[in-house]
Amino acid sequence: MKLSLSFLLIFTISLISCKSKYNTPYDYQGERLTFGTMGGFAGKVTEYTLLSNGDFYKGTGSEGFVDQLSHDMKDRGVQFFRNYELMNFDTLNIDETGNITNYVVMYKKDKSSHRIQWADYVEAATPELKIYFKNLFAFAKDVNAKYKESLPVK
Repeated sequence: MKLSLSFLLIFTISLISCKSKYNTPYDYQGERLTFGTMGGFAGKVTEYTLLSNGDFYKGTGSEGFVDQLSHDMKDRGVQFFRNYELMNFDTLNIDETGNITNYVVMYKKDKSSHRIQWADYVEAATPELKIYFKNLFAFAKDVNAKYKESLPVK
């Protein structure tokens, strides 16, 4: 009896210590990069969130779901944070919308955020920003492909 009680206590403590420090990417205390597209005939939103620790999520809190997508490309994720700073995107002030609107939002540790949004046809978006955004979506596509490969076949 004493042995089983000790085992139960150790098991409970280990479960508590393994619990994540955040439940969704929106609870994360570090930097996070959210990007996506919205609009069109149906008003569809496609959104991804990359955390500074490399975790990657698909979906939006406003839609009520967020799926974590596991991947082995954390170094690419870290590079997106570096490039955001190196390309001085935090100094861009673009707030244009259209039928289809692209956006990138950088959330800092101090809870401040910087949002850039533009429509495809708007000239305000720099070529560097468009390439950066294209690379973000290529990363998301790669992660989605690897995630789907890892799912069990029914």
